[in-house]
Amino acid sequence: MTPRHWFVAGWLFIVAAAGLAIAGAVLVLNAVSSGFQVYPAPEHIILGPGQTPFGLMLGLVIAVLAGVAFFSGLACFFWGAMQDSRQRMAQILQSLHHSGQARRDTTQS
Repeated sequence: MTPRHWFVAGWLFIVAAAGLAIAGAVLVLNAVSSGFQVYPAPEHIILGPGQTPFGLMLGLVIAVLAGVAFFSGLACFFWGAMQDSRQRMAQILQSLHHSGQARRDTTQS
């Protein structure tokens, strides 16, 4: 893949991370605002009467996926920048090599 493709993939991951973060926040806030209460106990978690942690847990899982997508986007940006840097360095070295060859050819004649 070219550096441009890596940058596009990075932006797609960042946009996906934003969407997942919003969805996760909505799910967690809906679970908490609906009266969901967690009572911590020394060995386990006790839920309030008739409550299930599904909305809260789903929101937390989606938030973790948002974090994974965000850092994957950053990794794509980094990899694209590294490839771009390598390509530019190769172009610079190639142009220096060609200019050195031309200079040697003119001095030998």
